[in-house]
Amino acid sequence: MRFNVAFLISHPPEGEHPAAIAARLADLGRYLTGWHPAVDGAPATAYFSFASEDERERFLARALNVPGVSIAEPST
Repeated sequence: MRFNVAFLISHPPEGEHPAAIAARLADLGRYLTGWHPAVDGAPATAYFSFASEDERERFLARALNVPGVSIAEPST
């Protein structure tokens, strides 16, 4: 079973592009599995997948400390 999570990247710090924030998330040790850029005022969305719930939870704890990042949808 895979555990997925999507992160909204909205209100990035001044002068920082949402793609740079997605790269920062990937630098936390995960591969980006999907990307939707910001369009028509909607925030960008970065998708990640995990092999276990524990792995996902450890990543969430670090990722949510990145300015401008929030969970986009419930993980399954």
